[in-house]
Amino acid sequence: MVKRDGAIYFTDTYGALRLRDKDPKKELDFNAVYRWKDGKLTLVVKDMPNTNGLAFSPDEKYLYVNGSRDNYVNRYEVQADGTLANGKLFIDMRGRASPALRMG
Repeated sequence: MVKRDGAIYFTDTYGALRLRDKDPKKELDFNAVYRWKDGKLTLVVKDMPNTNGLAFSPDEKYLYVNGSRDNYVNRYEVQADGTLANGKLFIDMRGRASPALRMG
């Protein structure tokens, strides 16, 4: 996800959903959201397992992060320096089957 100022926000989701936590190739013991700007990498979200999917609000004041395995979305305030603050649950679909799982 690229912000208007050129900063790139991305997740480090690794491996198949069910196998991620046990994969010996996984180098970190957490999933996260990072920001790349002006040659500098910054960890901006570490409090969510299985981050996968990002979206900015139209005014870029909020970043929405999908907790894909557990079916929820958190909303974070984007600070002037590009860091994130005040993460809050925005959508809670836990306990519901994924639409992909219901198809077929």
